[in-house]
This record gives sequence, C-alpha cells and structure tokens, in this order.
Amino acid sequence: MGCILMILRPIASFVLGIIVFAGLILLVVGGNLTGKLLDPDFYTGALAEQDTYNRIYTEILVDPDLELTTQDLLGNINVDQADIVPLLRDILPPEYIQAQVEEAIGRTVGYLNGDLEELEVYLDLGPPLANAKQVLLAYVDEQIDVLPVEELDAENCTPEGVQEKAQDLKDLFAGLASGQTPESLPSLPSLDEACREDLFAQVDELAIVGGALDQAPQEGLLADREELQRQLLEGDSKGFLKQASHAVAAPLVDAAIGRVSGGMIDQGRFDVIKAVAAYDEARTEAEIRQNLTEARETIVRAESLGGALAIVMFFGGLALMALVYFPNLANMIRWPGVTLLMTGGVVYGAGRVLESNVSDRLGAAIQFGAGGASPVPSSVVRLTTDLLVSFGHNLTSGITGPALTVLIVGFVLFVASFFVFTIKPFIPFLK
Repeated sequence: MGCILMILRPIASFVLGIIVFAGLILLVVGGNLTGKLLDPDFYTGALAEQDTYNRIYTEILVDPDLELTTQDLLGNINVDQADIVPLLRDILPPEYIQAQVEEAIGRTVGYLNGDLEELEVYLDLGPPLANAKQVLLAYVDEQIDVLPVEELDAENCTPEGVQEKAQDLKDLFAGLASGQTPESLPSLPSLDEACREDLFAQVDELAIVGGALDQAPQEGLLADREELQRQLLEGDSKGFLKQASHAVAAPLVDAAIGRVSGGMIDQGRFDVIKAVAAYDEARTEAEIRQNLTEARETIVRAESLGGALAIVMFFGGLALMALVYFPNLANMIRWPGVTLLMTGGVVYGAGRVLESNVSDRLGAAIQFGAGGASPVPSSVVRLTTDLLVSFGHNLTSGITGPALTVLIVGFVLFVASFFVFTIKPFIPFLK
C-alpha cells in the first residue's frame, strides 16, 4: 500500500498542480480582463491618460486630412490660425464631448455585460451644431469690432465718389458671403446725412436689390434691407457691417453645418460604428456588429469561468493536494506551497512580459498596418495607437500583483513546512 501511495501521490500532485495553475490563470487573468473590460473607468482612465479631449482639437481637427470637415465646422468662415482651436472649443465644448463619449462608453459596457440587447454607439452632436451658427457669427462680430476705421471725406460724396464707395460695399458683401472679413470698415459718421442717403440708394441698387450675390446671401440682404438702411443712415459703421455679415454669411454657415450633419442620424447623432465602417473598407457595419457580438459572448464566458469555477479549481485543488499527503503535516503544507510558489512565479513572469512588451508591440503593429495607403487620417491613427497602447498596458497591469501575492504565500508555506514540529504536539492525529 505504501508503494502504491508513493506512486499515486506525485501523479495526483501533478494533476492537481495543473488544475491549481489553470484556476490561478482564470482568477488572475480572466478576472482581471473581464473586470476591466466591463468597467467604464477602465476606458475613461485611458482617455484621460492620453489627453484625448484636448488632442481632438490640437491634433485631429487641425489635421490637413480633415481640413474640409474642420472648415465646415467653422462655417467656411476665414478664421485666423490662432483662433481655430479656441473657436472649435466654443462650437464643440470639450466638456460636452467628454460627457457624450462617457455616455457612449456606458452603453457599450452595458451591451458587453448583457444589460443591453442592442448596441448603439453614438455622439449626440445636435445641440452644439445647432449653436454653431451663433458662435461663428459672434466671432465675425468680434473681428469687426477690432477693424481699423477708414475715414471718408467730401470727395466720397460726389456722384463718382458715392458710386465708387457703393461698389466697395458691394465687394465687401461679396467677401462676407465667401467667409472673408474685410480689412477695414468705412467711417459712415464722417459722411453727412444727404451723402449717406445717396450712398444707400446706390448700395440698394447695386447689391441689395441688384442681385449681385448668390441666391441665399441675396435673400438675406433683402430680408434685412430696412435694418441695413437704418444703420447706414444713422452712421452706425460697425452695426451696418455686422448686420450685412449676418445677412450674407448666415446661409454660408447653414450650408456648411448642414454638410457636417448630413451623414448623421436622428438630428445630429454621429454613429460611431457607421463611421468606422465608412473608413474601413474591409469591413461592413454588419460585420463590425457581428464582431462585437462575438466579443460580448467571449467576455461573458470568460467572466463565468473566472468566477465560481476558477475559485473551485484553485482552492479546491490546493485542498485536495493537502489531503493527498494526509496525515503528514509537513507535506500537506509543503506541496501546496511549492505549487503556489511555481504557479505564482510563472504567472508573475508572464505578467511582467505582458506589461512590458504587449502594449508596445500592439502600438508598433498598428503603426505598421497604417503605414501604407489608408483612408484614416494620420492624426486619428496616432491617437488610436496611443489609446490602444494605454488599454493594453492597463489591461495587463493587474496580473503581477495577485500573482506576486500567490508566490509569496507559496514561499511562506514552503518555509513553514520545515517548522511544523513546533505545532505537531497540538495536533495529535497528524504526523
């Protein structure tokens, strides 16, 4: 009988050691992965770590590859280079974008953990886009407020001078209609009342009623004709120019914002999955949704395996291993200790490798894949790469801590097994 036990115990220990190792893998790796993938803070933390919400403005929206989109967001108005980022922040406030992204993350996590049956990943850009026109026209007003004033004299009140100044105002309207801010504004108070009346009559004939502009800005001038007349006759230079800019630039802004909203659904919802499918010609929206469904099923399975089953395998395996060596107290402690020492060491070493290499290699692989011809703007690739590297690093960072704890416990048990003689007298049924 003793010989049989000497043969069976190592075999049983080996098998139980494998079970304990698998249980530890499921507890540490599976629990770590599913715990983080189903935690919204995991995603929001990586976004904050990479300064994502600032980089949207400082890198992505100023990327030459996205120039058309940015120009549409700016209403095709000529904006000074230094004002582009602040103006974009006014149109699409970072706090609003962050709130929308975090809501989308919450819906995605809800889908992955089974709380939601249908996945909708979108950013509701309707409110900021609806406010964009007001922000852009306010910017134009600010530019007008700081324009130098062009003083006029008596020569501008001659028939030729009035006609020339009316032509200048017509050209000014045309510039405003194309998004250009004038270099200066005429000082209407420097003209007498009769001269201003003659000037408005000429402007009315040449530009307002004359049909010199495209249909939309022309209709804007006609709709504001009485207000333009009042401000010109009263000599309100800035008020006249602002009214004219609103009349002719508003349709330009409306058309540009309409182009931005054109690909959205439900009054300004930007569908993220559709956008990814549009950029990635290799996959359709249906395929992306199928991949997400498969990911959810995998996570749910991993979560179940990393729960009760993992606990039974790990702790049950250790308990059975101790029983295999019953009633020898030293071996009952030593061999579970050795098992914990070895499994903890292997998992700790694997975790260190994953922490140090996987995220960097993931980033390099993405950069290599995007190195060829790609419809995705380079700024988007860089930000995506940095985010995935953060995700990869944070995903693997929780492995080494629990594994090190297991390793230490194993070492303590192994050492303690040599000192069991101190407690044997108190446990008479053990050897």
